[in-house]
Parts: sequence; structure tokens; C-alpha cells
Amino acid sequence: MAVAAVALAGIAVNLLCAAGAGGFSRRCRGDWPLVATLLFALAHAAEAFSYLVLNTVWLRADLRLAVGAVGGRWAFLGAGLAGTLGVSWWLRRPVRAAAERLASPRLPARFYRFAFALYAIAVALAAAVERIRVG
Repeated sequence: MAVAAVALAGIAVNLLCAAGAGGFSRRCRGDWPLVATLLFALAHAAEAFSYLVLNTVWLRADLRLAVGAVGGRWAFLGAGLAGTLGVSWWLRRPVRAAAERLASPRLPARFYRFAFALYAIAVALAAAVERIRVG
């Protein structure tokens, strides 16, 4: 269990950073501090998702040790996905608030929501490519 706890600690830190930044962004007064903390939160959530999915499916890095010690690769994946989905749900309101604050007649809030989603996907893909490249 100690090996599993250490293996999941990095993911937990990412999800805690994302949740904390999401909570902090709810209290931001200015537009750009809100966007900055939101981007920080989205990057951490995307990194946790990328790390968890790649390392569980292909059993890379420390998750190989954790699965070997505890067993149940899919339990790790399920727990991590549940955490990532929970944090993503928590970030819905800050994403909407930032999109509404940044919206203009030329660029509606829908554009910014889409841009935030693309940002999170890009971070997850960049992390995945780097993780595969380094191996």
C-alpha cells in the first residue's frame, strides 16, 4: 500500500492544485487573475488525467510498481478518473465565469469555453507526447 500511495501522490497533488486553484478563481475580482488561476487549474487537471491514463494503460513509471504491489490496474484508473472528473466538475463554474467575463460582441462566451477545453486537451496531449518520448 505504501508503494501505491507514493505512486498516486503525484496525481493527488495535481488534482489538489487544480481544485485549490478552482476554488481560488471563484474569489478573483479581476478578469486576468481569474483566467490565470483557471489556466493553472486546467493544466493540473489535464496533467493528472494524462499521467493516469497513459501510465495505467501502458503500465509506465511508478504506476507499474504500484499495480505490481497492489494489483488491479483498472482500480487505479477508475479512482484517478473519478478524481479527475470530480475536479473537472468543480471547474465548470469558474470556466463559465471566465468565459462570460471575457466575452465580447466579436467573441462570445462559447468561444472562450471552447478555447479553455482546447487548452486542457493540448496540455494533456503535450504531457502524453513527452511522457511517451522520454519513456
